[in-house]
Amino acid sequence: MVRTSIMKIIILTILLFNFVPCISQNLTLDEVVSLRKQNIAVVEETLTEKNWSLIEVKEPTEQEMGTVIFAFKKRDYNDDAQAFFKFYYSDETGTQRVSIQLNKKEFYDNYIARIKSLGCTLKDSKLSDGSIRKIYAGKTVTFEVSIITKKNGYSETRTIYEIFILTNEDYTRNFSEE
Repeated sequence: MVRTSIMKIIILTILLFNFVPCISQNLTLDEVVSLRKQNIAVVEETLTEKNWSLIEVKEPTEQEMGTVIFAFKKRDYNDDAQAFFKFYYSDETGTQRVSIQLNKKEFYDNYIARIKSLGCTLKDSKLSDGSIRKIYAGKTVTFEVSIITKKNGYSETRTIYEIFILTNEDYTRNFSEE
């Protein structure tokens, strides 16, 4: 009896230590939303701590916002990754936006469930440029969700999920078709 209990504890401990790093390295929707309000140093340190890799930096110009792009579980031989995080910023206006691109449906499902649990409502949906676009709005934040399919060189279809997060004011001023 004691031996069985000890074995159960050992197996549970092994499973727990193998499973926890997988969860802790991914970002929750709440973490992504909070990173939108941070400065680039905090964003970089937070993502680096969670094993994301910096892959591109573009400074802002008069015409375009600056972008800083990170990848999670990026392959060594190309730019494929499990997820991408983009931080958009304008020094001139102080505007900050973020997006996360996911390649796994289960992560997408978790993000959508969390958006809905935050009380966000679906404001619009449409087909655009070969993708499904859905707009969810909460009290202060808008989520533009895109589901995109792409064929690779082997005629395999890949589905990509992107969630673009910005303030309601920013969305209305720069993206709304109303």
